[in-house]
Amino acid sequence: MNQNVLTLTRNEATAAAPAVEPVGDAIATALADMGITTVFGVISIHNMPILDAIGRQGRIRFVPARGEAGAMNMADAYARVSRSLGVVITSTGTAAGNAAGSQVEALTAGSPVLHITTQIDREFMDRDRAAIHDVPRQPDMLKAVSKHYVRAWEPVGAIDALIEAAAIALTAGLLARRRRRR
Repeated sequence: MNQNVLTLTRNEATAAAPAVEPVGDAIATALADMGITTVFGVISIHNMPILDAIGRQGRIRFVPARGEAGAMNMADAYARVSRSLGVVITSTGTAAGNAAGSQVEALTAGSPVLHITTQIDREFMDRDRAAIHDVPRQPDMLKAVSKHYVRAWEPVGAIDALIEAAAIALTAGLLARRRRRR
C-alpha cells in the first residue's frame, strides 16, 4: 500500500453508519476505508469486538502474535518496509505495557505506527485501582512511549480519534525520511 493513498477522512459509508453500530465494527470499517490491509496484535477479550469485526468484514488481514512486543515489532517492520502505516491492536493495561519497549523503538526510528489499545469501563478509568487489566497511570505510560496519545471518551468519538491518531502517526514517517535526506 502506498502511503499517499491512505484516506484519513470519513467516507460516505463510514459517515452514514447507523448510530447503533458497535464501536468494534466502526473501527474495523474505518481502518479498511483508510486503506489499511494488515494489522498485527494479540487476541484478547478486551479487543475481541474489533478483531471479530475485522474477521467478519474480511477486508483486513489480522496477523496474530504471541506477545504484544512481537506484534508491535511486526507493525514497525511492516511500516518500514511498506512505507505505510503499521497498525497494532493490543489489550489494555499490562498488555499495552508489554508493547512499550518495541513502541519506543518505532518512535525513535520514526516509523509510522498506530497502536490501538482498549480501555476499561469509563467508571473505573484513571482511578489507579488496577481494575480488570488497567494499570495505574496508563495514559502517562502511553504518552511517554508515543508520538501522540489520543483517547476516545465516548463511542461517538472513536472514529474521529482514530482518524486523528492515524494522521499524526503518518507524520512520523515523513519526518524520519526528511531527516535521512539531510
